[in-house]
Amino acid sequence: MKLTWYGHSCFKYESENCSAVFDPFRPGSVSGYKDLPELSASAVFCSHTHGDHFFPEAVSPDYRFSDMKVKRIPCFHDDCSGKKRGLNLITVVECDNMKIAHLGDLGHVPDEDILSALRGTDILMIPVGGFYTIGPETAYDMVRKISPKVCVPMHYRQGKLGYDVISELQDFLKFFAKNEVVFLSTNTVTDQDLEKGLVLIPKYME
Repeated sequence: MKLTWYGHSCFKYESENCSAVFDPFRPGSVSGYKDLPELSASAVFCSHTHGDHFFPEAVSPDYRFSDMKVKRIPCFHDDCSGKKRGLNLITVVECDNMKIAHLGDLGHVPDEDILSALRGTDILMIPVGGFYTIGPETAYDMVRKISPKVCVPMHYRQGKLGYDVISELQDFLKFFAKNEVVFLSTNTVTDQDLEKGLVLIPKYME
């Protein structure tokens, strides 16, 4: 298993029998992040059509990987039933005995049906920056309620990376004990990393 972070909310997941890219972003759409490299995968999932999450043209098809079970869960990009920013789709992928979930730009506290669908997740990719999405404290509460094996925060600000109006990564991490948080030396999460801590922070490779 390999989960690679390309900045903002864009990840590529690869295992023996499947591969998927989540929320590729348009060139120049996210402050501080360089344009995406050439990517390939058997599936591309975009949570909504805003440019910082919707650029499927960045990913070419890879037909070697196809064995995955996918569930997409409708929700909202804001806390007023989509009236401000529209809809959002959570994506849950199961493949090779792994369950991973990408929450996209979830903007509200999810109901019990959504939380129930997310329980049993091995890797939870969750927005933590607030303003456009749920904020640090709500994200923390969700991690505790879902109880994934690990979570990987996304859609936050750190230094020159990310939008000025969203919260810094530390605003999310402060809710966790120090031994729960692991900063990785690369932008990739592997099987071995899943045993290191609850919150995994891939390194953005500039």
